[in-house]
Amino acid sequence: MPAELSYGHLLKQIETGRLEPFYLFFGAGEFLRESALTKIRETCVEEATRDFNLRVFYGDKSGTGEILDFARSLPFMAIRRIGIVRKTEALDSETLQSLVPYLNDPPPTTCMIFIVSSPDFRKSFFKIIRDKGRSVHFRDPSENKIPEWIARTARGLGFEIDAGACGCLREIVGADPMELYPELEKLALRYPGGRVGISEVRENAVNSRSYTIFELTDSISSRRIDRALPVLRRFLEEEGRDAVLRVVGMISREIGLLWQCKTAVAAGQTLEDITKNLGIHRFVAQKLLPRCRLWRPEELEKGIEMLHRADAGIKTGAPVEILLERVLIALCTGRFL
Repeated sequence: MPAELSYGHLLKQIETGRLEPFYLFFGAGEFLRESALTKIRETCVEEATRDFNLRVFYGDKSGTGEILDFARSLPFMAIRRIGIVRKTEALDSETLQSLVPYLNDPPPTTCMIFIVSSPDFRKSFFKIIRDKGRSVHFRDPSENKIPEWIARTARGLGFEIDAGACGCLREIVGADPMELYPELEKLALRYPGGRVGISEVRENAVNSRSYTIFELTDSISSRRIDRALPVLRRFLEEEGRDAVLRVVGMISREIGLLWQCKTAVAAGQTLEDITKNLGIHRFVAQKLLPRCRLWRPEELEKGIEMLHRADAGIKTGAPVEILLERVLIALCTGRFL
């Protein structure tokens, strides 16, 4: 099977302006894909002629004739035009087959980019692009590679970020690059050319919804009811009922990690062992170790059971604020009904 074109190789082609006549972009890595498309638009199509030489098509709305007319037309006062076909999977087999002659003899002055979530390489259209080594599989970084991705992206934005701060940012925002990147952009604006640590990450995210959830789970795992209840009430005022189930899920995750960490400590595991075996960042493990000592195993077990009941109660219409306040009080005080 021919090798896929790597993301790094694609970026080099974009930077040098040496684009192939066509590409196939596929996979679930939406952030990297859209970043590549943005680079192509900004680097390979002059702004003054962009309205004439850049066109976006949609497979569920555009026909073969419209796509081919653009692809075979000469660029206007430029050396190249770019065509982007989104939802290529919406084109039926007959339409895709009608595009095959174009792939076999494309004009050098047009670059066509076909985007699909999951291509069927049994079809000639997709197979030809793959066989020519012009298919790019976009993947989001795996969970354990997110801190590394954060650090690399920060350097690209012009600042350095500490390893602990990478873990803290991932813990607050999550593992989705689409949500992480705006936070990194904000940090780049606040600390251009500087070095960012945990305190800067916390300060930067303090007004975000994600930080509110992070603050809530932090307060619960520390068994600080004086902090947990005000944060919960603020969250419910700002976000409402629709976001509640996510909160229950995040609290359940925190209690689950505390339970796993406590079990690991009892088994004599080191910080490095816990980080590796639980698949968490060192920052998270360092945070959990002292906190898991505040909990007895039976309290963690009862906490998980109570959160399952709360989840079911919320889904069947129970009063959200009263229900969650009872859960928080029980978790932080150890007084389970």
